[in-house]
Amino acid sequence: TGVDMTKEQLQVARNHIDYHMKQFGYQIQNVKFLEGYIEDLKGCGIPPDSTDIIVSNCVICVCSDKQQVFQEAYDILKPGGELYFSDMYADGHLSHEAKTNKVLHAEGFNALLWTDLMKIACEIGFAPPVLVDVAPVPIDHFDSELIQLLGETKFCSATYRLFKIQQDKCSHNVIEVQYRGTIPDLPDEVTLSHNITISKHSPTLLFASVAQLLMKSRLTSHFTFTLSASSISAYPNLSDFVLINPFEVLNKMGAEENKDCLPSPQSSLEKDQN
Repeated sequence: TGVDMTKEQLQVARNHIDYHMKQFGYQIQNVKFLEGYIEDLKGCGIPPDSTDIIVSNCVICVCSDKQQVFQEAYDILKPGGELYFSDMYADGHLSHEAKTNKVLHAEGFNALLWTDLMKIACEIGFAPPVLVDVAPVPIDHFDSELIQLLGETKFCSATYRLFKIQQDKCSHNVIEVQYRGTIPDLPDEVTLSHNITISKHSPTLLFASVAQLLMKSRLTSHFTFTLSASSISAYPNLSDFVLINPFEVLNKMGAEENKDCLPSPQSSLEKDQN
């Protein structure tokens, strides 16, 4: 099921249904497109507790009531369901002038603070957001007036996973999680977060609070879970995921990339000798 507020976009999608049915070998149509707002998914006719996964790409940042978007997503997801989405985030507050500027709003710069995402998600009932990927959002294509309105605020594009699961009380038990290799097109490993990959070939040690994201999700059958004798994991407890600052992750990624680009001392010496 796809949802959009514009008739034109919906018509484009509907015009391509036959093409994609042929491309993927479907004899019966298995998709539908609904006109409506993501702030009111139930009003579009999507029943509560009916959806396995919601995918969204950089649209929440242009919605006026972002908390309501997350609430509606939570309501229609099944227990164990997931909101997998990319969106823009700010590292600081914007001025009223910037928030009300039509160009900046249309471009998605009236974005949530990343800390507000953490707060909203947990208040609604989602498990702490799981960061998957992050990238910088440049502003140098704007004119000087818009850049001045944005001030010192920085922006990033981040992909998060929000799981609708019944969370157990925090446990410091460690679980050995191993991938079965059973998801199509992913024979060897799957990504849980920006720094956690679950392999088919060896177990990954996760705190029980993190392991339950998979254990209680729609993906549980693709993994094995074994209580570990170890009490140590290389990764944080789930409650600490709210402290993972995407801008710090982005800065670290940039530093590592720059480090990889630096010549080794040996190669620099060889160059000088030549």
